Amino acid sequence: MKMYVNVMELLIEHEIITRLNAEPDDHLKREVVSLMAYALNRVPPLYACSIQGIKAQIKRAKNDYQSHIENAVRWSFSAVKQTQRNPSAGLTRDVYQQILKETRQARKTGELSPIDLPELIDSMVPEDESEPTQGQATEPLNQPLNQPLNQPLNQQPLNELAA
Repeated sequence: MKMYVNVMELLIEHEIITRLNAEPDDHLKREVVSLMAYALNRVPPLYACSIQGIKAQIKRAKNDYQSHIENAVRWSFSAVKQTQRNPSAGLTRDVYQQILKETRQARKTGELSPIDLPELIDSMVPEDESEPTQGQATEPLNQPLNQPLNQPLNQQPLNELAA
């Protein structure tokens, strides 16, 4: 099966891990997902579906968006430091899989329009977690399905690809 990747996810993660290694605040090291979501919402996606495409997108990102990536990550650190996170607000893999399953099923049967999507998601989240409380994040937290973010990003492949 052919896959695609948003190269910005790799570059944002790399920048976050680099900054976290120099960060004395252990709290932020437990908030990688929040940092990623915040930063990724502030940069354009750059998708690729081949090694050549990944190399091209990495070069493009480094040439055209490096300062934007650095700013987005800096802003994410600032925002997460200011926001108290409630761990129960996080999007779990099970809930994410259920959302995907229900969304795909509703789309196949023609029962879903983009306007209905928030209502469908609300119906899958326990009532006490559906609305953010004071101090709780309003952006969904998401753990990528392909790689845990709590492990340092190997810098070698990115450097090789960009060469």
